[in-house]
Amino acid sequence: MGVGLEVEIIYLPQNPQIFRVLVDDESIKNFKNISNRSLEFKDLEKFITVKDATNLEKSLKQISGGWKPQESEIGGFGFINNLKKELVFVHPSSKLLLYVHDRDFVLGDFKIPKEHVIKELKDSTGIQYETDKYFIKMRNKHTEGNVMSVLENVTIQLK
Repeated sequence: MGVGLEVEIIYLPQNPQIFRVLVDDESIKNFKNISNRSLEFKDLEKFITVKDATNLEKSLKQISGGWKPQESEIGGFGFINNLKKELVFVHPSSKLLLYVHDRDFVLGDFKIPKEHVIKELKDSTGIQYETDKYFIKMRNKHTEGNVMSVLENVTIQLK
């Protein structure tokens, strides 16, 4: 847990002395009735066409808890989830979406379904994909310390 990290607390209405702190995935799944998973490509496909922050926030909160508005210098709107270490920005006028995820383990990189990929280009900066609907640029930055970490940066733009 990080210092200053916000957590949700729910109280039993009949007896407020009985409460639960919603921090781990299991408690959030049980008490909020959501899957509390990381975002996937299918989610980003829905988000890229969202026109306002309210609808994006509603969609994000149906997937996982902990989303807070995040300001952007480039315009548009976005949300950050410090519990999941995820960030989503949507810029409707540019038809652009930015997704960043810091994963503590290298186990599961962000996946784009191969059946959607028309063209793939790898270079020293990352991988670029072209699908029937999008141009996608993915960059992974590997850092080592006490824990191996992968910072994934995914940019999706409608054609």
